[in-house]
Amino acid sequence: YPNGYLDFELFSKSEKFLEGLNKIKIALDKGYNIALMCSEKNPFDCHRTHLVSKALYERGYNIVHLMPNNETCTKLDIENKLLDKYFPDRIQQSLFGDELSDEKMLQNAYTLHNKEIGYHIKEE
Repeated sequence: YPNGYLDFELFSKSEKFLEGLNKIKIALDKGYNIALMCSEKNPFDCHRTHLVSKALYERGYNIVHLMPNNETCTKLDIENKLLDKYFPDRIQQSLFGDELSDEKMLQNAYTLHNKEIGYHIKEE
């Protein structure tokens, strides 16, 4: 981990990760329903949301996070929360400098959140 934490973007391109995604694809192609379980109550804090479900969504799969009280959370909900957290003033016009595109803000928000929730190497 060159930055001291697991870089989700880098790891999502690794052979092991892509093999795992392919296994999920094969199961879905056979008609299986897949549920990825995690111990975090909120999917916003779960690495599977920002690593696995993001990669699956980018490949055309529908992602629904199951919440307490029979509620659900979509990828759009997660991305709006990311943008609200890291770019709360994104709607305002800037008089100084270039403004980031929505896509670039979202990419930066994923990176910033990855630094917060990604596995960190403990320094001794």
